[in-house]
Amino acid sequence: METGTAPQETLWVGKDQLTITGDYVIIDAAHEIDDWTVREFQRVPIFLGEFKFFLRQKTPGQRPFAMRYLLERWPDDAHFATAPVSFTYDEQFVAERDAEHGRLKRYENLGRGLMCLYPFLGFLWSGTKKKLVPAGFVPRSITGVSVFTCVCLLLLQGTFIRMRLGLFTLLFGKVHRLEVGLLGLDYLLFAFMIVDIVLRFDQHLKNNTEFPWGFGEWLTKPFRRKPIEEEEL
Repeated sequence: METGTAPQETLWVGKDQLTITGDYVIIDAAHEIDDWTVREFQRVPIFLGEFKFFLRQKTPGQRPFAMRYLLERWPDDAHFATAPVSFTYDEQFVAERDAEHGRLKRYENLGRGLMCLYPFLGFLWSGTKKKLVPAGFVPRSITGVSVFTCVCLLLLQGTFIRMRLGLFTLLFGKVHRLEVGLLGLDYLLFAFMIVDIVLRFDQHLKNNTEFPWGFGEWLTKPFRRKPIEEEEL
């Protein structure tokens, strides 16, 4: 869209470049502003200083910018409806947007790094799994995968026990005086895994999406505080 031949003024707000031309402002933004969309109805007011604008056009930017936004001055005699939200574009707005973009980027990198451990992430306890949600991991999904992984490990542990080479025996079997005790621990781990699979799979079938247990987390159930709503009932 042409912005006329009026004199241009260019300035920087953070990493964004602003080009001011008459009643128009072009913002070459370093990162996309998700909440800014072009509307024909209920246009969103955008304040730059004491002036009021609305978004006229949104296009991909040229490097190093991610997006280009064309803002047009809000007409004094405008008859179109106004959206219930508004934005004030200033250095604080840009700083908060860049900080949020950096946070999401870190979680994206974390998600990629943990992808190789996907079958085992569900063994983490519920509080830790919740912290992985921004990285793209759904607690209930990774818990279901971990139950299947635990079944596979159970079969492996059972096979080794028949050979008198369980996990603890493999790790500490060189200490001969502990051989019998280590084999006992292997049997105990085998039984613990069976209980864990049954209880966590039962919870998974009940579609518990808020606190999907990690490995052995069911042991803490008697010590958990009930939500206020349940206590009132």
